[in-house]
Amino acid sequence: MELNVKQSGIEKRTISTAYYKTRSGKINKRVHELYLRNDIPCGFSRCLKCRYNSEALKPLQFFENGALSKSVQYPHFLLLDGPSIMKFIDVLDDTRVFRQEHCLISGSKFLFDHWQEFTVRPLVVCSSEEAVARVSKDYPHAITMIDYVKGIQGCEPLIQRLNDLSKKERRGRALFPEYWTQDKLLDGLSKGNLKKGKFQISPENYLEAFVEFDMEDQWFVQGSLNMNRAVHGDVVVAQLLPENEWTAPEKTIRLRDAEESQNGGNNLTVDDDEGGEEEAQEDLEESEAPAKKSRKEVLPSARIVGILRRNWRHYCGIILPPNMPGTRQFLFAPSERLIPRIRIETSYYEQLIGKKVLVQIDSWPQDSHYPRGHYIRVIGNEGERKTEDEVILLEHEVPYDEFSPAVLACLPEMPWSPHPLDPPEREDLTSLDICSVDPEGCTDIDDAVHCRELGPNRYEVGVHIADVTHFVRPGTAIDQTAAERSTSVYLCGRRIDMLPSLLSTNLCSLRGNELRYAFSVIWELNEEAQIQNVRFCKSLIHSRAALTYQRAQELIDDEQYNSRRRTVGALELASSEIRFDIDPETGAPIKVLEKQHLDTMSMIEEFMLLANISVAEKILHEYPVNTLF
Repeated sequence: MELNVKQSGIEKRTISTAYYKTRSGKINKRVHELYLRNDIPCGFSRCLKCRYNSEALKPLQFFENGALSKSVQYPHFLLLDGPSIMKFIDVLDDTRVFRQEHCLISGSKFLFDHWQEFTVRPLVVCSSEEAVARVSKDYPHAITMIDYVKGIQGCEPLIQRLNDLSKKERRGRALFPEYWTQDKLLDGLSKGNLKKGKFQISPENYLEAFVEFDMEDQWFVQGSLNMNRAVHGDVVVAQLLPENEWTAPEKTIRLRDAEESQNGGNNLTVDDDEGGEEEAQEDLEESEAPAKKSRKEVLPSARIVGILRRNWRHYCGIILPPNMPGTRQFLFAPSERLIPRIRIETSYYEQLIGKKVLVQIDSWPQDSHYPRGHYIRVIGNEGERKTEDEVILLEHEVPYDEFSPAVLACLPEMPWSPHPLDPPEREDLTSLDICSVDPEGCTDIDDAVHCRELGPNRYEVGVHIADVTHFVRPGTAIDQTAAERSTSVYLCGRRIDMLPSLLSTNLCSLRGNELRYAFSVIWELNEEAQIQNVRFCKSLIHSRAALTYQRAQELIDDEQYNSRRRTVGALELASSEIRFDIDPETGAPIKVLEKQHLDTMSMIEEFMLLANISVAEKILHEYPVNTLF
């Protein structure tokens, strides 16, 4: 069926069809559709030729700024080539744009003509003089990243960092096998000679890893040469070794820190460009010699022949002290022990002693024993609670920035209170004796319960969950931020909220003696706790009390009953939990207490579980085709 695509701003559509053979011999057809659009705006807010009819199209705001580079004497927008972004990613605040040079030139020429009525010009920023020379043949407004930054006043440290990153490094003797070409990898994958999977370093031995293909299938990789510069979490292509080369995991623990300490503190940047090629190669070959194993113990073993997607990110850690004075090259030890040492170059080592710092991996050449990276910033003093908290958040990629103005703009104006008749389909349950049961000091109360007798052998039990959707509308800034954060994170003396505190600890907290919007699941049960009926509704509730687990336990305890239980030898078997007492002045933990398990904790857990089961059954009944189970 032919579609009328021109009504959607699509000027041209081309279709290409290809056929390929699967491993089983079946022929499959693959169709690609390419669209040429005519409704994409240029991005300049002052341009009257372009329409911005979508919130997703955010125009570039033009403003005067005296701190901009003096290397260019006219107003401009920056268009960066791919190598500049890959090399100077931390300087550019993680803005990722990947374009081929000819696309960059074509786009710049189009914008130059498109903005003829304005004084602003598109400026192409390149990674090298060679790239500037190539671009300048077709487009005159091009400059290197370093030349552009040199025109910014007060940026001498930034210029030094750019010079360090731009420095060409001497190639030494190859220590690792070369990766296969892209065509060879794709051919091997299509024929089934190679397999794609996720590379996972063993936590017990840093020279062992597995390539996981699915939940049940994996190949074993042993030794640095077979790992071939893969980093924990990379998506790799692996080749199965001949069966006579299969090995098995060692039965001893090998930790990088411990082995380097035993070897005399191998904290120098031992690498090929320091003249250590032979030593580095010998170290690698020694690590490759696996102990002989019984054929019954060996696992399917493989080697890495290519990397499809790197899992590189910013890493927290410390810079190790060198044993050669005057060097500018250092080894960085990541806090995550599954990540190898990273070789960096910096002239600020004295300022970084005793600091936790952030480092990015840039590359891992064949001739380098370690991946190469660059220093980004100081996190804080090593050992300080604030620093270690930030390390935990960064290592687990937990967003902890303050909420943006766009998110705060989604919040209701205070004072705010629920309206009993808004909306009319919300059921009024304020007459019910509802209460919440939570840990002591809890401020984000997201659930409450009630129970009442309806008649002989009939009881009504309800679970009420705070109605966050009343405040968090789909597609809004607060919805997108909540999706990125996913959950609230609790550290010792610190909480990182998924939603602003106005919602999490106030308007969406089912606090005692306050009206709140909720979602309710209400069951009718008999004396055997068998469900006779269940219904679901949006509701308005008025919690009578916000109880602690201890207070709720005291209300339902029967001392005579408990005495009989102890007399007959009843035991409480549960795993222990701990909590910290925090000094209110310093914020430091001063006491560790074991958390007592109470029956009221299990009671709330069972109510929540029952609510989830009932909701899942309802979804399955209403949407049998789209339900995941």
